[in-house]
Amino acid sequence: MSLRKKYVKNSFLNVSGWLWLAIVNVVTTPYIFHKLGYDQYGILSLVLTVLGYFAFLDFGLGDAVIKFVAHYNTLKDYRKINRIISSIFLLYLAIGIVGGVLIFLFAKYFALNLFKVPLEFQSKSLYCFYIGAFGFSLNLVFAVISKIPEAIQRFDISNVVNVCIGSFVTFANVTILFLGYGLQELVVVNLMSTFVGIITFYVIIKKALPDFKIFIYFSLEEMREVFSYGLYTLFTKFSSIISQSINQLIIGVVLGPAGIGVINIPSKLVSRFTTLVSRIAYIVFPLTSELCALNDLTKIKSIYLKLSRYVYIISSLFFLILIAYSKSILYFWMGNDFAQKAYLPMVIITISMYLVTATMIPSLIAIGMTKPKYNALFSFIGAATNAIFIYPLTKYYGLTGSALSVLLGSFNSPFFIFFFNKKILNINNYTYFFNAFTKVTIMNLGFLILFSLFQRFIIQNIFSFCLVLFLSEIMMIGLFYLYGLYNEDRQAVKLKLIGVIAKRRIRSL
Repeated sequence: MSLRKKYVKNSFLNVSGWLWLAIVNVVTTPYIFHKLGYDQYGILSLVLTVLGYFAFLDFGLGDAVIKFVAHYNTLKDYRKINRIISSIFLLYLAIGIVGGVLIFLFAKYFALNLFKVPLEFQSKSLYCFYIGAFGFSLNLVFAVISKIPEAIQRFDISNVVNVCIGSFVTFANVTILFLGYGLQELVVVNLMSTFVGIITFYVIIKKALPDFKIFIYFSLEEMREVFSYGLYTLFTKFSSIISQSINQLIIGVVLGPAGIGVINIPSKLVSRFTTLVSRIAYIVFPLTSELCALNDLTKIKSIYLKLSRYVYIISSLFFLILIAYSKSILYFWMGNDFAQKAYLPMVIITISMYLVTATMIPSLIAIGMTKPKYNALFSFIGAATNAIFIYPLTKYYGLTGSALSVLLGSFNSPFFIFFFNKKILNINNYTYFFNAFTKVTIMNLGFLILFSLFQRFIIQNIFSFCLVLFLSEIMMIGLFYLYGLYNEDRQAVKLKLIGVIAKRRIRSL
């Protein structure tokens, strides 16, 4: 299979899985939110946030699993794969125990002192943190084993399992609330689903990789390379933790669970689309690891130059809609009161994530080439910027201020790309930025002006809103096809469409 076909196939699998879960999430979130209310929904978000914060203890080895399994799978060195995975599992077992104990010990402080949890919900909050302490260990194990199918480019496996688990959890949550149960039961269901996911992944991976084994083994020699790589990716993850987990902790301290309940929903919506773009781009990570094992730098450069523009185009298809129509989206989805509180933070967060998506391809290629230290450097700068401004901006400007701190932390994105081009791939920056961004950016500015007019003069009800969304997407897809694609890819798409139409006509005869 050619690289283009492999990339398109894996991207399609990633997107299809994401799309289903995104639809399920969008449909069920209003019900779950209104059933729990501002405070309990905020508590649920806080518990998951604290678990994400303590996941910082994983030393960034999740990405290391993909990097080294992809590398040694290309070389058919399955003994090395088993030794690395077994060593990471043993280390994670120890980390899981330590992290779980820490969460358990601090649960009362989190539930009763740190966050402004109303008195009537404090006992529920404490229970959820205790359950979360046990779930932390399972989350670490799941983080390792769920990466293995992606490393061997079996995204069909990872997507089927993740879709099944994600669908089960969401529908179980709705059912639990419908039957009259509440917050504690939701946390237990999330815990059980992680355990089921671990068992399912292990059974399926054994069929895909018959030589795969996990045994009691730990090698300092093999872990040294993996650990040094993981430490750099740890700093990269730190940026995400600051932008998401720490931000929510600060909001919880300053504004209470209700503030988190408001900011969490637009953040999750934007995060869904960021994840979609990430899933499309993510295939380049194991692919780069394979090409590095074959020392094919020319192919890596070619992939980088082309995918940078296409990821920017795909990001524009989603983020321009979220920026231009944020108020209407929240109004028809969550109600007018919620929309008034959350639409401006949503716009700011969307702009921030829009900037971040431009760095996805260079970031993934850097870690695929075993050069994660540059990602770590710029991620740390962004995290530090965010950490400096999050508290004062939230204190004085509320949720809008917390969103602004995220935006300030993303302003280093163009500088990272400039540095990556110069230091890693030795590509001319002017040529790169002109080819990847200039033409698409000019079209984007025109779209934003036009969409703002649609928002002001055309959208009056849910029907006109849906019609405007549809026409906006069609307009962008058409112009991006005509002026955004490279000529050879436009021809490939055209031939593919002609082939599909011809097959359907033949079948109809």
